[in-house]
Amino acid sequence: MYFGIYDVTSGNLDGYEAVQPLNGGDATLWGAEFSFNQQLTILPGALSGLGVYANYTWTDSDAGIIGRGDGNRLPGQAQHTSNPALSYEKSGFSGRLAWDYFGDHVDEVGEDASEDRIHAAATGTMLRRVGGPGAGLGAFQYPNGIAVADDLLLVVERDNHRVQAMALPGFRPLGSFREDVLLRPYGIAFFRDGAGVLQVYVTDDYGNEVDPPEGEDPSGDLTRRVRHFALDTRDGGFTARLAGTFGEASGPGALHVVESIQVDEAQGILLVADEHRFEMEVYDLQGAYLDRTLGTGPYRFGDPEGIMLYRCGAEEG
Repeated sequence: MYFGIYDVTSGNLDGYEAVQPLNGGDATLWGAEFSFNQQLTILPGALSGLGVYANYTWTDSDAGIIGRGDGNRLPGQAQHTSNPALSYEKSGFSGRLAWDYFGDHVDEVGEDASEDRIHAAATGTMLRRVGGPGAGLGAFQYPNGIAVADDLLLVVERDNHRVQAMALPGFRPLGSFREDVLLRPYGIAFFRDGAGVLQVYVTDDYGNEVDPPEGEDPSGDLTRRVRHFALDTRDGGFTARLAGTFGEASGPGALHVVESIQVDEAQGILLVADEHRFEMEVYDLQGAYLDRTLGTGPYRFGDPEGIMLYRCGAEEG
């Protein structure tokens, strides 16, 4: 499927330009991907904390487009994409400098080649559109939370009741997981354990199709507000196991209207924002409430939405 643009020449919309999703013909895509990841521990002193990562993908395609025949490049497909990064982690400090390159590509297909919309990598204000409405892989229904783990993109879709995974930088769909247990998912956070498995936490705000008024308790089982999955993508695999479900049933620590969530791996805690109580509840990574609540008072006149952490040492925060 791609977006076609054409001029309307009749009816009430005569003179307007229309944009319409269209089904293409047969297409073939081929290419090669190269990746390098190395911690430079052989360097002396402070330089041993450096690490380098680089990914390069070359692709080409042959697509059939209505009115053009075969031999066209797939819309949204760039021949050259790369993602180099420089990282540093030592003595409680962690940082990452990354650069993404997505080459020239066709964004929208016009009535003829002169009307195709192409965004240049160096000067275009828009790199590309990813997905569109739908339930298949590569499409989204009400995407909410988003997280990036190295070259893996995770997108939480509320109305498809799933987490979808894509390979970066080309946004190639890899699969989705746990439509069977997620009802109204929203936020997502993760950390990679020592075995290389992603421990993924997803907030699930089912029962709150409409945010309840202040003072009125929301519906749904509060003990299932956070889902914990073990996502294993090692050796090219893709499996997600439900590792736990948690939330206090009532009282302090109970999660009512949950959206944002964040992992503090250094201290082994989870921060979960509760928009109904205007505060953040603190849990451990196994799902136990730690009898700690943050932000009571400061968030009283605004919903606690996004959560961002920065590393400043395990003893400081």
